[in-house]
Amino acid sequence: MGFSFGAAIGRIGARSWMAVGAIGAAVVAALAQTPAALVEQVYARQWYPLVQRVLTPISDLVGFALFDVLAAAAVAGLGVWWWRAFRGAGAGWRRVARGPRDAGSRAPSGSGRAAAGTSAGASQRGDALAP
Repeated sequence: MGFSFGAAIGRIGARSWMAVGAIGAAVVAALAQTPAALVEQVYARQWYPLVQRVLTPISDLVGFALFDVLAAAAVAGLGVWWWRAFRGAGAGWRRVARGPRDAGSRAPSGSGRAAAGTSAGASQRGDALAP
């Protein structure tokens, strides 16, 4: 039985389609040439003055930059999100995140124990540790 593109499309949910649409719109917006006059009219003359009138009085009430607080909160939130996702992951993901087990922590299977002056992994390879 082969792959059915139509069946795969049918299994994609509404949220996935919205994500595909958002990515498609972002690609089109990135590649489209925006007329400078439109940017000047919409952003510089309409949107930015409105935002500035609202945010400047709020920002003047505090003695520090509000964007710095926003950036720090975003970094902290990302860290908390990552930590919770990592803790909620199964043991397999934790094992991947830790990396492979150290070969030197176990005795080689054929020798019983390592030779004096060598680690277990080094004795199996035949190379001694430098003093």
